[in-house]
Amino acid sequence: MYLILVVFLSSCSNKISEKEFPVYEPNWESLNQHEIPEWLLDAKLGLYGHWGVYSVPAFQTEWYGRIMYDKYTRGEKAFNHHIETYGNQADFGYKDFIKDFKAEKFDPDVWADIIVKSGAKYAGITAVHHDGFCLWDSEYTRWDSKDMGPERDLYGELVGAIREADPEMKILTCFHHYRTYGWFYSKDSALLEQGKAENWDIFDPEYSDFYRNPQTELREDFMIEWENKIKEVIDNYQPDVIWFDGGNFRGAENEPRTLEVLSYFYNTQSKKGSEVEVVNKKSNFHPDFGLRNFEKGGNRGVKTDFDWADDLNIANRAWSYTHDINYRTSNQIIDGFIDRVSRGGGLMLSIAPMADGAIPEEQINILTDLGDWLKINGEGIYGTRRWKIETEGPNDKFMEDGGKKIMWNFKGNTDASDIRFTKKGNQLFAFILDWPADGKVVIKSLSSSEKIAENGIHNVKLLGYDGALNWQRDEAGLTIDMPQNKIGNYAYGFEIVTDGKLVE
Repeated sequence: MYLILVVFLSSCSNKISEKEFPVYEPNWESLNQHEIPEWLLDAKLGLYGHWGVYSVPAFQTEWYGRIMYDKYTRGEKAFNHHIETYGNQADFGYKDFIKDFKAEKFDPDVWADIIVKSGAKYAGITAVHHDGFCLWDSEYTRWDSKDMGPERDLYGELVGAIREADPEMKILTCFHHYRTYGWFYSKDSALLEQGKAENWDIFDPEYSDFYRNPQTELREDFMIEWENKIKEVIDNYQPDVIWFDGGNFRGAENEPRTLEVLSYFYNTQSKKGSEVEVVNKKSNFHPDFGLRNFEKGGNRGVKTDFDWADDLNIANRAWSYTHDINYRTSNQIIDGFIDRVSRGGGLMLSIAPMADGAIPEEQINILTDLGDWLKINGEGIYGTRRWKIETEGPNDKFMEDGGKKIMWNFKGNTDASDIRFTKKGNQLFAFILDWPADGKVVIKSLSSSEKIAENGIHNVKLLGYDGALNWQRDEAGLTIDMPQNKIGNYAYGFEIVTDGKLVE
């Protein structure tokens, strides 16, 4: 159970207001009583990025630090590439990329401007990936961006710039360092013996505080540092949302520390005077805890009975920048975003900056398209909730076999029969995912036989269009004549103005 802590906060008018924040104990019974903040359910769109030492080789994936030593994890391509490009792993190890991670073009104000223009309501960065290199000024390691490489507190600079650009923007922190322990080491004994014989740097005691492994330290000692780093970020940067990548957080030896970290974060609400949340990826934690999260929508069903958000990379393959990066289109991202919102979810979109800190123009264009679309259609996105009818049209064409899981993917295979609904109070919105070829939209779900509101539909408005629309409603559906000229390049939103209360 939890106690109640009463905190007095000063409002903008200098009046003292009283607000209650629960005090959470480090157990699931207490933590599961935390309610997802309304601001997060309203936000719909978060933005972050994968940026770090792995952005220097920019080859194949952000897992480069592992697969350059382990040819069995994701094939031999990176392993061989490293030898051919940089030399043997003994001569040039992963740590040697740090000196070239200079972030010389990183301008946090430019990043913050791009983030604000994207329409995101919370944003941040992957503060530490599996390689363990921290992008903040940490007192718990020498392997951070303040002491090495750029010699700058990259995360801190970005957080400050975001808050300056938009004081209403919430801050996101992503942690991947649970996997750092043993991450650089292959499970193949022959490969390990090869590395030892060739004196790879991952076996050098001088770097054992970077290449963390069971041969040089106890897992318990590593976990103490894992906890300290998280609390350090919480205390120094006061994020509103924390997201953890995968790990055995509920293992017998790990769960007490996990619970301590989560309760510590929740209890910062009283200091901040605002609600926070943890994003629960693939049920890393108790299934009733936090905001549920599915990577690229993997194995997420057509319907859910809980709130959630997918994380999605802006690129089609890796999450970080690579020299052969290939992007999803603005249309694919916007269609997928609408689909998620209609089903009661949200989107955490990850960009892929270059090692020097520049965000590629292609990514800026996608984020600009997204933001411009939201300027017109945001009324039907922000602050909305799922309606009794979520979608119209087939689902299977957006669900593909990803091997171990079914993935949601929008590849430009939409048409005007793909319709998504949202609601906000008594407002009903319908989005068609493509412009109709014949100029007519037919929404079968809104036929005269369907009870929409107490007294039916009063009017239909096209978001971003000031003119009146011709429409009629009968047993076949709600038929709408579109304007002669196309409005924009992506999905199109309608406000269905009802007479009387909207039927849930």
